[in-house]
Amino acid sequence: MRKYQQLLLVIISITSVAILLMYKSENNRLRYVLEVVNFFGRSDAAVLDRLENNTKADYGYDFSSPLPVWQYIGDNFHTYSSFWEKKELTPGGTAISIVVGARGALVNFKCGIRYKEGKVISGKFAFVIVDTPRPQNEQYPDQFTVYKFLCKITRDFGVAENVILISTKTKAEYELSLRHIKNKEIKERAEMNVCVNMVAYNSSNTAALSEFSTKTNVMQFFLFHQTIGVDNFLVYNADALSGHTRKLLSQAGIHINYFPYNFPFDYRSPATRTILELDCTMRSMNTAQTATLLEINEFFFTGENLRSPDSMLTGLKHYDSDVNRFELTTYSVCMDARFKLLLDSKFYDPERTPGHKIYIYKLHMLAEHIKIMPLAISHAFVHVYTNCVGSKDLLHEWRGSIRSDFLQYIEDVRKEIGFMF
Repeated sequence: MRKYQQLLLVIISITSVAILLMYKSENNRLRYVLEVVNFFGRSDAAVLDRLENNTKADYGYDFSSPLPVWQYIGDNFHTYSSFWEKKELTPGGTAISIVVGARGALVNFKCGIRYKEGKVISGKFAFVIVDTPRPQNEQYPDQFTVYKFLCKITRDFGVAENVILISTKTKAEYELSLRHIKNKEIKERAEMNVCVNMVAYNSSNTAALSEFSTKTNVMQFFLFHQTIGVDNFLVYNADALSGHTRKLLSQAGIHINYFPYNFPFDYRSPATRTILELDCTMRSMNTAQTATLLEINEFFFTGENLRSPDSMLTGLKHYDSDVNRFELTTYSVCMDARFKLLLDSKFYDPERTPGHKIYIYKLHMLAEHIKIMPLAISHAFVHVYTNCVGSKDLLHEWRGSIRSDFLQYIEDVRKEIGFMF
């Protein structure tokens, strides 16, 4: 009899432990959801429905393979990422590497391509100097030149996996993984990828973040662009967002790809933006129709959802095919501490500019030449949120120049985001 009692106690103990573990698991899941809901300050069905719908999204785009990272490739040169562009009508292809070199350094390299089968084929090396904006602040002069290193192959030998750069001076070889620009496995392209430049907001320069980047404002950036139809975000400088913020964004169903940016020179140079443009456009190629590069306080406004057949992106197809960049009008909008939502800020400073141009990039081809077309504010524009100082009499109300249907869509977006705060 005692044996049966002991067996019964063991069964009860095991059952109790199993129930406790199940309770703990469900409690953790509930805690994560409540943590997101509590952050936004809402607990109604609208928030829970949005979280439920977004976390079920199936994205399927892999932007981080291979992961970009600055690597040393010989005296005075570093490379960030490399891409393979397969020719369509003729055999062969070209490996394109984003490279920086100390100003005045001599470019002396040979190259080859390693294929999946292990075979290495010598290629024809060439390089292109990339035009970069001149520094507006002489305190941060350019210490380097931006290049595209090219390795050209004129025959097909299978699937290219790595490009090998060889110093003709030291004979040292540097092997770099290739990302294929044209991926046949991707059946449907997104309307727009948003690349986010957070390089200036690194952990050693938190003062740059103090004006704008509260946790609430950062969340609004991603929620706003997700609401207007952006599915994919590519964030440069992965350390800029804390682990807690990343978890909140993930719980909100926002798909973000994080990339390191261990730049070997002064990141405050305007050439940094040029480097990010190159990686953003080539990394986004074949995954989206268009892309744009924004900083965390820059919000892209359009009059319709980007997935709509009437979206302004559809209208871009009517421009000449050689136009590959559309310049956007920017407004330096003054953040109003009375409002929780940035979209409620009413005034902008016409005398302030962000210091760089903001474009929509067309991704149908890798353009050898850049042709830019200004885009009217009736199609799209950008708000750059900032703290304004000085007399309010010099400020203008930004809504006054925007057509009514455009404003109505912005109000609809505002209400959608308002559900979360």
